[in-house]
Amino acid sequence: MNENMIYIGNAFSINMISSEKDNVIINFQKIGLDEFCDAVRKGKSVIGHPATAELVAKICNVNEDLFNREAITINENDTLYVISIRERLPEGKILNYEELLQKMSEGKIQFYKIKML
Repeated sequence: MNENMIYIGNAFSINMISSEKDNVIINFQKIGLDEFCDAVRKGKSVIGHPATAELVAKICNVNEDLFNREAITINENDTLYVISIRERLPEGKILNYEELLQKMSEGKIQFYKIKML
């Protein structure tokens, strides 16, 4: 049994679910910035987009590079905290830091706590 991990990411993928399980229940909970930033200070970043990593570091006031494209597998009792853009972007569009900051000011960025139960 692994220790319970805390991950910080910019997306959730079904490929993150442990393949050892045939049936899983995933819980998504919308959270606030304070809870998200608290997790950022405790968890391992797997934020695979440089501008998003920069935004998270600045809004959470952490002085480390959070960019990390490592693939992870979420096991029971692990937690993934996700920063999410709540808007469908045009195909191929990659937002820069300033555009992400604008989306945040428009209320189009939300934070989630995701657990496999």
